[in-house]
Amino acid sequence: MLIYHLTRPTEVSRKIEGGPGNRQLIGPRRICLTPGDATTRWEHHGHPEILQVYLRGSIYQAAVGEIYNCDTSHAELVPRFAILDPMLEQLAIAITTALRDGTAEDGLYIDTLAQMMAVHLARMHSSQSRPMRVPPVQAISGWRMRRVIEYIEENVDGDLSLEAMAAEVGISPIYLARAFKAAVGQSPHRYVLTRRIIDWQAEIIADFRPGKALGIVLVKSRGPFSR
Repeated sequence: MLIYHLTRPTEVSRKIEGGPGNRQLIGPRRICLTPGDATTRWEHHGHPEILQVYLRGSIYQAAVGEIYNCDTSHAELVPRFAILDPMLEQLAIAITTALRDGTAEDGLYIDTLAQMMAVHLARMHSSQSRPMRVPPVQAISGWRMRRVIEYIEENVDGDLSLEAMAAEVGISPIYLARAFKAAVGQSPHRYVLTRRIIDWQAEIIADFRPGKALGIVLVKSRGPFSR
């Protein structure tokens, strides 16, 4: 199973039976991989928007056989937690777009994406893969990051500054900027801008009353599909 985090940083914990546990604040663009046959317990605090992809075992088996000439017992999927993987990210974005615009019904397109994902997983995230090189990232404690996110939510419409956010948790602005991007996947400035846009969109939608253009279009557009 692949989980791709689309929006909203969320503290997530995962415990795989017989294996180590993980706990981290996971931001957009981060990916978690879990073997399909693993017994796993998940916990999260917040309301993240995520994409879950369940890859059929037969597709992964075919990729493993093609690359390594063995079965999956010798090329098991390695659990990953909150990683960055540009290739998997592009595939996840393609799947998300297909689901949103309706092209997910195109079996050939989805099968192609699944095949590409299986090959990449076998090459880069199996027990046959070379060990991943994970670059060191600057990190701050979980409570500090949670407090920064809370501070942003409390003051999202105010005059936010990097200095004020850093002072709130007692660290330097430079350190906060690097650690925030490492944890969330966006710079503090980009994250605040995204939050403000989401709020503005919600206000615009709330402003539309029945009978306005958008309401009429929505009603008309769903008419032919109602039963």
